[in-house]
Amino acid sequence: MNKKIIVFTTFSLLANFNAIAANQILVLGGGGNSEKDVTKTIFDESLQNLGNYLQSTKSWEETISFNHGHEKTEDILSKSFTSPNMAFTKKSYNSQIDAYKLKISNSAPGEQFLVYIDTHGAPPEASDTSHQVATNDGLTNIDRIKELTELAKSKNVKLAIVDLSCYSGNTQKLSEKDNSTCFISSTSSNNYAYADFARNFTNNLAKGKNLEDVFTDAMAATSSRGSPMINTPAGKYVSEKEALIESSLLYNLNDPISPSLNLLTNSMKESIKKTGACTQFSPDQEFLDLINQAENMSVKTSRFLIWEFKSQKTVDFSVLKKGLSDYADFQNDLKNSYLELENLENKSAKYTFNFPDKTNVTYTSNELLNIDTVAFNKIYQQQIEDVKNGPEPKLTEADIKYNEIFKKIKNNQDKTGVKITITESGPSYKESTIAFYRKFMDEYDKIKTKQDEISKNTELTRILSDIKRKSDKAYELSGTIAAEKSKFLTALYKSTQSKQEVMAVKNPCRDFIL
Repeated sequence: MNKKIIVFTTFSLLANFNAIAANQILVLGGGGNSEKDVTKTIFDESLQNLGNYLQSTKSWEETISFNHGHEKTEDILSKSFTSPNMAFTKKSYNSQIDAYKLKISNSAPGEQFLVYIDTHGAPPEASDTSHQVATNDGLTNIDRIKELTELAKSKNVKLAIVDLSCYSGNTQKLSEKDNSTCFISSTSSNNYAYADFARNFTNNLAKGKNLEDVFTDAMAATSSRGSPMINTPAGKYVSEKEALIESSLLYNLNDPISPSLNLLTNSMKESIKKTGACTQFSPDQEFLDLINQAENMSVKTSRFLIWEFKSQKTVDFSVLKKGLSDYADFQNDLKNSYLELENLENKSAKYTFNFPDKTNVTYTSNELLNIDTVAFNKIYQQQIEDVKNGPEPKLTEADIKYNEIFKKIKNNQDKTGVKITITESGPSYKESTIAFYRKFMDEYDKIKTKQDEISKNTELTRILSDIKRKSDKAYELSGTIAAEKSKFLTALYKSTQSKQEVMAVKNPCRDFIL
């Protein structure tokens, strides 16, 4: 999901085909926004920054496949980019990957290709190596990038992948056992991405700068709850340490349609399963030790570590330490509320409803209360109106067999009692489809009735109210920690980066010069 919520991705390929020719850049992304509701996308600011950089250098040949149809976005593309724009779809993504495979195949050693990604992102499916990103016509995984990395390595050309979408840390998996490609992600594999890192990253692009420096400058200026990642030696070390406090960056997103996006809730439930009720949460001691080491650094070292501290005599991470300590107390308190909820629901009844496109669906009390029946019924009412105003197609025998509602028609009447007109080709498309949607609405009406009954359970409502109040506190605390951690992680990165043994290791991001 980018908060950028979720929370989605832009792809850019930069190539240098000979010492004189311009670099090649393919800009892909911006998918998933509704053209009916907005004239712009949440990716516009970083897109404008990228366009400004390209105009200033005049050294890139462009191919653009970005969103399509948003007025303000299209204006940026027309004024800041030289190539015509095409819609970003699953088909165009695959065709552009094919085109770049061909370019890499025909390249000479030392040439540069950069894949830049900025769209909405989603967690991986079971079969994905990396994760899903949003195009204009749905989600697609970006695993085919691995084909580019393998080709680039065989041709001895430079390749960099920049993924700015939610859950983009999963893209780092494509870099395993590969020290020849630079991989940059705006967040970890379990977290949202936020627009400020993408904005800072594109704002720091400059001719002659290497991608590692672009990354660290962007990370230092970013205060959101994301967890930027890079597959350099220092970057891998910093990501390992940041993982020790990653749970403190999560919070609840109250989305009843997509409960999987409730990052804090899911993290807490997993923690309860792993540790049991008696385990106390505390700031990770290893992480606190690292903070203490940073605070004890000399003035000279601290000035070297991070540009933000050039005018300061000391490096002060006391706010970060207090934030982590406060979050630890809060986390244990919130965990107790989740345990209360779990114990109550284990003793409470479950509720089953029968939707026409599924078998029976069973909910706990809490799950039931989180369903927005009004929103769902509005959706189905609109679908009914669309069917009423649409054409009446002649159905084939295959159509009739495919739709479950047709299979249930007996004696010109389905199980809900809705009368169905039978034509020569089968039931009336309009009437049967409307009946199908009305059955959904009937089930949501039943859910609403049950919600009213459940809401009278004072113990349940008290626990849920506590969780909501504490979750709001989680959001506040995670913001404090996020704002302070970027200073510390940048300092940690710089100190690790400067070590002689790290400098000696192959670093594809340091070697990728814009």
